[in-house]
Amino acid sequence: MTVSDGLWDERELIVHCARGKNFCTGKTGTRLCFIAASYYDNNPGVAGKYTLSETINMLRDVAVKERYKKLFYGIDEGRILFGFDQKHLGPRAVGYTWQAAYDARLYHTMIDENIDYFSHWAYTTSGILSGALSVAAHTADLFYRMTGSIRLPEKYETAGNEEGKVGGIAAFNKKQNKLYVLFYAYSDSVFQSGQREISCELAGLGKISGKVKATRTLISDDSNYFDELLADRAKEGITQKDFGWSSDSFVISATELPNAAHLKLFRDRIPYYMSCSALKPVSESLTVKDGILNIRTEIPVHGVSLYEIALDSVK
Repeated sequence: MTVSDGLWDERELIVHCARGKNFCTGKTGTRLCFIAASYYDNNPGVAGKYTLSETINMLRDVAVKERYKKLFYGIDEGRILFGFDQKHLGPRAVGYTWQAAYDARLYHTMIDENIDYFSHWAYTTSGILSGALSVAAHTADLFYRMTGSIRLPEKYETAGNEEGKVGGIAAFNKKQNKLYVLFYAYSDSVFQSGQREISCELAGLGKISGKVKATRTLISDDSNYFDELLADRAKEGITQKDFGWSSDSFVISATELPNAAHLKLFRDRIPYYMSCSALKPVSESLTVKDGILNIRTEIPVHGVSLYEIALDSVK
């Protein structure tokens, strides 16, 4: 629990496992395979005491020093503790589309910092299994599509005061002969609106010239049921005081809505919310010239967009 200073120093456990007496074997040292931590920000857009990188590296630095050099590192619980109403977030995430860009930035950090996994509390209106998919689930899905790909080197140039608000990852899957390019537009302000212009150049595609087929999938308010859910809440006169845990949660359960009538009302609407949360991929044609592919696009603030580009479709 690196998030909770003062209880004990978890780094002492790593040192003990390396140097201390193992009371099972009677020998010095204990085998470790992985180290799992907790990581939390306080509220949406309000960072916690430690960043994700700091949380993992304060443990990894000690482990490497103690000669644990091939461990898996991950987060067993985390993201965001409280909603705007200062109540606990059941899924430790909010339903606003902002969560999509937050998660994309988080996954980007994991790739940069060689962090192996991040466990989530929930993905849907029902938690893990059935229900309408949250934007958190959509973002996880887009990143999962790049599994098996090799990350490509990247360089950023950002205009004006937009620094840090747009990020991207490019990867190539040799087996599929497919390029993946993912963009996201993050802002600390959950309710900020607008568009971000993006210009991306991918070089080194050999002698390819011509048109290639691409599929673009965008996570935005149009693929998020939470705005419809908020409208239903307002229509029915359900307010923050009617919630047990945070009203900013995307999960619909008795923990969030203790009133059985309120809970039934929203659960009966889940088929509708599922239709509101559907992703809508679109087909595009992109131009490659002398092995260079240029993408010019716009993405809404808090949005996440994935291009899947089939290089064997060139014409």
